[in-house]
Amino acid sequence: MSAETTTSTSTAANTMNTAATPTSTASATDRSDRSDRSDRSDRFRAELTRLRIRDPRTRLDAQLLRLGVVLMALGILLAIFGYTISHATTNPLQQRDALNISLIGVCVTVTGTALFLRYSLTGFLRFWLARILFEQREQHEQRELQAGLAERGGAG
Repeated sequence: MSAETTTSTSTAANTMNTAATPTSTASATDRSDRSDRSDRSDRFRAELTRLRIRDPRTRLDAQLLRLGVVLMALGILLAIFGYTISHATTNPLQQRDALNISLIGVCVTVTGTALFLRYSLTGFLRFWLARILFEQREQHEQRELQAGLAERGGAG
């Protein structure tokens, strides 16, 4: 009985050692992938600095984004206010003034929407375009490197 127990124990230990080996290889691969990613992100940040692409989180951009949201809300409130005034009176002069207030509200809403869209999408699109350019440049460099290796292999 004790010989069987020792054999099964050693077999289990060998199985555990065998299972541990691929895991250590996989974790080494994961570590190299992480270092490649961090190296790549560092190169991307350096490229952004070199291209002088400014950070979209500047103070002015954030303020104009907030201004767009405020203008959208204010314009909607002005339009509703003008509508209620125009329907609350029978005086045609007051109704025309209320319609003008409503029209101003619609214009303010459109302006706020334009500001909001411009400043919310600009930062995203700026980095999206920079990322695409960076990846294309890396692919081009890899192709040149592979072509150079192929020429050396064919010449040697």
